[in-house]
Amino acid sequence: LHRIIVDDFTDSISYLLMASTFNTDKKNHMGFHKYFMDKSDSMWARGKSMMEYVLKRGGKMGKGFQIPPLNAGNALADLDYSNEMKSLAVSVDLLKARAEDSLVAYMHAYRKGDMRSENQSFDPATAHVLEELSESFSAEIRET
Repeated sequence: LHRIIVDDFTDSISYLLMASTFNTDKKNHMGFHKYFMDKSDSMWARGKSMMEYVLKRGGKMGKGFQIPPLNAGNALADLDYSNEMKSLAVSVDLLKARAEDSLVAYMHAYRKGDMRSENQSFDPATAHVLEELSESFSAEIRET
């Protein structure tokens, strides 16, 4: 769940950067600016609500919580959002990656095993939250 939170906040910043490229003196495309600002706000809200869920259940975010994480595989500068089509493609790619991450976490939350084993991670409440998250990503991918 911590990785999902960090990725949501990182993607929010990515959408913010994309939005800023369409609101300059040279390129003033306010429709795209508003679209990506809305995406940024929704990703930030998702990350915030997931963080609230983790903290409500007694989890901690840790001392090394940083956005984006150190030694992250994909840097924000690696994304090519130089025009409208590339920005929309990056948006779909980010959403697909988040949907895939939520599916992996969902499968982990439903993993049953020996109740005394450390590999047992059965948590129906978290699985339900992740299922709703996955559905919201699916709907957003279809809209994009």
